[in-house]
Amino acid sequence: MMNLNGITKSAILLITIGANQAVEILKELSFSEIQNLIKCMLNLEKIPCVVVNQVISEFNSNFSLDSSTAVVNRNYVVSLSQKVLGDKNSAVLLDDIKDDNKIVDGIKQLNMIDPKNIAELIQHEHPQIITTMLVYLDRNQASAILSYLEEQLSLDVVSRIVDFTGIKKSGKNELIKIINYLLQKNRENISKKGGITTIVELLKLMTYDQEKRIISKIQESNKELAHVIKSKVLSFEDIAHFDDLYIQRLIKEVKLDELAIALQVSSELLKEKILKNMSEKDSNYLRSFFIKKSFISTDVIEKKQKDLLNVIKKYF
Repeated sequence: MMNLNGITKSAILLITIGANQAVEILKELSFSEIQNLIKCMLNLEKIPCVVVNQVISEFNSNFSLDSSTAVVNRNYVVSLSQKVLGDKNSAVLLDDIKDDNKIVDGIKQLNMIDPKNIAELIQHEHPQIITTMLVYLDRNQASAILSYLEEQLSLDVVSRIVDFTGIKKSGKNELIKIINYLLQKNRENISKKGGITTIVELLKLMTYDQEKRIISKIQESNKELAHVIKSKVLSFEDIAHFDDLYIQRLIKEVKLDELAIALQVSSELLKEKILKNMSEKDSNYLRSFFIKKSFISTDVIEKKQKDLLNVIKKYF
């Protein structure tokens, strides 16, 4: 038997008894209690059948499931909150829960980064932001970061931690921005290391299939490293070296006008590679587009090229 707290047990019960009964129960609770239950339900994904039965049995009910798990339907939870709180209050609550989850996910990633690197990146941030982040971080990680900060800043942060009572909505938004900034800077720092440059150079010498296979293997153990490598290993002109099969799949995935813009200033080698893999009608359309030489800003062209590369990185 699993040891569950009261909120989790209540959340599981509300998920299993049906919307009408759940709404009536929630109406009898305070906003704070509803908030905690909705948040708990949204954070549950699959509940083992034995756990569901354990909860139900405590309420002296005969309940059974055919499968080994109960899947939590997000739409069901959202509908409950709307019926109990109204659309406006429900939207505010769900948005707040979404922010909390972003913070939790970001903090998990920050807990895995060298504390010295984090200290260097946050030393010029407002002490209150540093305080909030340290409160959320693992205690050992927070302590290590604090030890790397300048003495006056660390003393200021310590005094703020003593008085810390929580953060408001605006504070959460700021914290999310800082977390995203730190994660991005950490990725950039990783990419500057010599090892990344060497890996990228080696992968570029391989066929696309070999390159894709190796990156997939790296991603299994280190998603962040794979993301950095993937973003550097492929340039727009590299598409010219794809097999015809990949080119044909790519053409099906993108709109013809967007492809035309992306190719406008590309090499003749890449243009011909694309054109020979298209239907005669589409090929003639692109050729006429290139001949016209319509003015399109560099920013727009680069944006279309980036979009095209994102399609390749995501689906190919």
